[in-house]
Amino acid sequence: MQSGRTCRPLASAVAVAAALVWGSAGAQFQLPQSGPREGSGPARQEAQELAKELDFQYSVGSDTEYTYDRNLDLRNSSKGSVTRPARDNLQLLVPTVFFLGTHRPSPWFDLNLGTTFELPFRIHEENVTVLPDGARDPSLRRAFTGKIDVANVVIKNIPDHPLEITLGRRTFEDPRLFLYDVTLDGVHIRYRGESYATEVSVTREDQWDLTVYD
Repeated sequence: MQSGRTCRPLASAVAVAAALVWGSAGAQFQLPQSGPREGSGPARQEAQELAKELDFQYSVGSDTEYTYDRNLDLRNSSKGSVTRPARDNLQLLVPTVFFLGTHRPSPWFDLNLGTTFELPFRIHEENVTVLPDGARDPSLRRAFTGKIDVANVVIKNIPDHPLEITLGRRTFEDPRLFLYDVTLDGVHIRYRGESYATEVSVTREDQWDLTVYD
């Protein structure tokens, strides 16, 4: 009985010591409280001084289009009992260079100008195509061309009026291009409110001839 009474205080002391050791070990892995993370130093100051919009910016790009055209309807046409296939196959290689520049003299005014230059190369084309009815169709003239396809001014950031007004020529195209790729001249108005946005335009395709070289 006496040995049992002495073991209980010893066991209690061991348990308390273990709890203290466990508690101190657990405190070493306690994560600090998260607070707001804000940068400082020269990098942050330089980032604050960067302009949100450049006064002048431009981009230059290019692509090359390969065209293969074969009119199967005219290949085996016949006139009476004589078969007269029409030789009308066409192969073209057309490199194209694009330029688009924007000048912002003030926060509420943009001036945009874009040009396209093309130079087609004939790989195969008939100078004259004889149609099944005997008519002679000469080939089209293909030469270096330059065209202004973007020329407009944009009025934006109007105080107390969420309007953006574009006057002049601009392009409308879908990334797939086969849906629509057109140049329109006119007026385009965009309204961006807090709860809705809408656009209205009055335009016409190629109202003005802005070909610079043909």
